[in-house]
Amino acid sequence: MNYGLSEHSYLQSRVDDQMPIFCWLANGIRLVGILQAHDTEAIFIRCLECKDSQGTMMVRKRQITSIVTIAAAKIYRNHEKPTADNKLDKPNGKRRACLQI
Repeated sequence: MNYGLSEHSYLQSRVDDQMPIFCWLANGIRLVGILQAHDTEAIFIRCLECKDSQGTMMVRKRQITSIVTIAAAKIYRNHEKPTADNKLDKPNGKRRACLQI
């Protein structure tokens, strides 16, 4: 189902909300962390499962198969801003956000 999100807007919303994500790589490795930043070639994830969770990993976008939020996330379309009417506390406002790259 296409919600009209671009790759940039999806990744930027994950950076802004600081929710933990699953990031699956092409070789089958699953990373769990918080998306810190992104650019045209890579994303930067603060690892939650690493022994030293203080560091940030750089992952090339061409190695990523999908990125999924661990908890339900609100998807804002067409640059709409969060308001009291469309926040996550409403039962119908919950949706799992996923990006297939």
